Formats: sequence, C-alpha cells, structure tokens
Amino acid sequence: MDRLFFPTDGRLLCFSRARRNFVGSTVFDPWQRTLQAMQRGIGDGARRNAKMLPMTADTKNGLFRRYATEGKDMNHPTHLPTPFDRRRFSQRVLGGVAFGTAAFTCPGLFAELITTPSQTEGPFYPDQLPLDTDNDLLIINDGITPAVGLITHLTGSVVGPTGAPVRNALVEIWQVDNQGIYLHSKSPRRETYDSNFQGYGRFSTNAKGEYYFRTIKPSPYTGRTPHIHVAVSKHGRRILTTQCYVNGAPQNQRDGLVRRIRDPLALETVMVDFKPLAGSTIDELTARFDIVLGVTPEDPDHSDS
Repeated sequence: MDRLFFPTDGRLLCFSRARRNFVGSTVFDPWQRTLQAMQRGIGDGARRNAKMLPMTADTKNGLFRRYATEGKDMNHPTHLPTPFDRRRFSQRVLGGVAFGTAAFTCPGLFAELITTPSQTEGPFYPDQLPLDTDNDLLIINDGITPAVGLITHLTGSVVGPTGAPVRNALVEIWQVDNQGIYLHSKSPRRETYDSNFQGYGRFSTNAKGEYYFRTIKPSPYTGRTPHIHVAVSKHGRRILTTQCYVNGAPQNQRDGLVRRIRDPLALETVMVDFKPLAGSTIDELTARFDIVLGVTPEDPDHSDS
C-alpha cells in the first residue's frame, strides 16, 4: 500500500500502488465531498481492502512521494464543445484535479516527495518552433483537420520539494507524431511528418501549479520506447528537463534512458498511466504527470514585502 497522511487526526489513508487508485473508505473533513466523489469511482472490492494505519514519527519520516487520483470527479467532460474551446476545456480539466493539488499544497500532508529525475533533452527539440505553440497539439492555429493518433488529455502539477505549487512556470512538451517523427529538420523521415500535428506545445501553470495539454499518445520509434519530452522553466531559466513514459509499454525494459534511472521510486514518478476517458466515444485517453522540482524557484511576484 502507498500511504497518504491526513493531518486532521494524524492517521494515514491508504492508496493502492498496484491499482494506482484511491482505496480508502473513511471520509475526513475538510475533503469530504472530494473523497466521496473519488470513492464512487472505485469498486466495492477496493473498499474492502482499505486500511487505516496509525501515524508514528517513523512512518511520517518515511511517507511516500506520489499519489493517484482518478475518481469520477476528475473525469473530463464527455462531450467537447464544437468548435473545440481550448480555454474552456482547460479550465474544466484543471478544475477537476482539485484533490491532486490539495495533496501537494496542504501543510504537513507529505513528509517527503521524490524529485522528478532529470533526463536528457535529446537531439530533437524543435530547431524551428511551429507558428502555433499553444497547449493543443492536435490542431494547428484555426485548422479543422486534427493530427492522427490517440487523443490524450495530459494534466499534472508542478511543485517544489516541499509540495508548494509553482505558479507561472512554463511547461514545454515535444514528441514524435503518430509515425515516430519529430518536428525537427534532422529527424529521420521528416518529409512524411504529419503536417497537422503541432509536435510542440507550452503552457504556463496556474496559481495551483497545474498545467494541461491536449496531444496524442506517444509512439515508439527505432531505439526508443514511447515517451514525451517535458521541460520546466521559470523566469526564462530552465529548471528541469525530463521525459515521461507510458506505464507498461513493453519497450520500457529495453530503453537505455529508462534503464539509467536506477532508483525504482524515481522511476515510478516518470511512468504515466494512459487511461480511457470515461464516456468518450472516440477512444480518448487521460494521463497525469506530476512534477516535483528539486529546488524552489524564486517568485518575485509572490514576495513577502
């Protein structure tokens, strides 16, 4: 079991690492509504396996790093506005991850967070940025033809080492198209690149450190397992460069960069579950990648003076 500390009464509410889902059945204020909604998204068997553990100093010092929050209240809308309203959809998606943010920002909630491991930028960061660099990689500008691939709604939070949200951080992602080709002049088979796929996007985190992208599920290519490149910057300075991976992809075990992450707990932080979006009629997916920085970036816009 993975464990989450609730400071309201000093006990631990359990999560299942195997299920990557909330399995507790006891509800505490002030999160009553959130937890009840999450419980509606799990089965009776998971509830029966829930346990409550006493909080001790040793337990608190060993508290875990990651949580899973995929209850029904996190599901995105089952019908998207037409034409696609990016701002409205982003707000609704980010509004649905309230519990995830609470888990990072409530004082005393986590005793320890595992820093997201740094990884190479790779040779294919776009050498020429696309004209459209927003957070919707499926549609370029006002185009009407979407990119080919499994639509994925990628969300997450950026926090510092203590769990404090990092607002106004610039999150960048870049990845191959459905054929395994980068938006880069030297990418192999560049001439067959999907011209409807943006290939790169960026998004500034909100006050809760949250970000959102609409993209495609990453594809493998020769020598690499499916992955998405992610970079976080603050005040124009790159803080973290990393990659996230499709949890359970068979190519993971053979991928050289995955194998470089020797710490199994750190490796777990970059493995992302791509799950079906409930109610979607076009096989959309959801994925959540939370980022824990190893340093707390200064925020001149949020000073004490």
